Amino acid sequence: MKPWMAENQLEWILDHIPDPGYFVEHGAGGSSVWFHDRLKPTQKHLAIECNWEWAEKVKARCPNTEVWRTRHHHIRHKDGMEHSCFCPEYIGHGSFQHADVIVVDGFNRGPVLSWISWHAKNGCHVFIHDFGYIPFVWALHLPPFKDHEIVESKDHKANPNSLLRVRVER
Repeated sequence: MKPWMAENQLEWILDHIPDPGYFVEHGAGGSSVWFHDRLKPTQKHLAIECNWEWAEKVKARCPNTEVWRTRHHHIRHKDGMEHSCFCPEYIGHGSFQHADVIVVDGFNRGPVLSWISWHAKNGCHVFIHDFGYIPFVWALHLPPFKDHEIVESKDHKANPNSLLRVRVER
């Protein structure tokens, strides 16, 4: 499994995870494996994934990572917007309330960011992959998201997308 984020972006996220710390990744895959191989034993990692087969592959490769498989129905319209209906357990659980760092990379970025804006703890760092690629920018205007910072990929050929970091301030 290969991450779809550039190495410099992955390292930037890793630098923000405290020791001890709790890290939630919404959208599992190659980056989950990358983090699994680098996190310290006192840094806990939860990966949330809606594709059950993919979640099982991540779980098999990352024995120290808790992987949640969720139910989700997704439609991508020709306008590029993500239109989804999802079960409450997809984003409506307590994991975000305790996270020091949350990475949002997967379906439903807008609704997930909206949920995080209400439930993430003060001081939590939220990273949004593919910033500017999918139209969910409206969610970043929610009141608790402050201190915006963008890191571009240093490998534009393999991973051309931006990574945005915001901090929750209450």
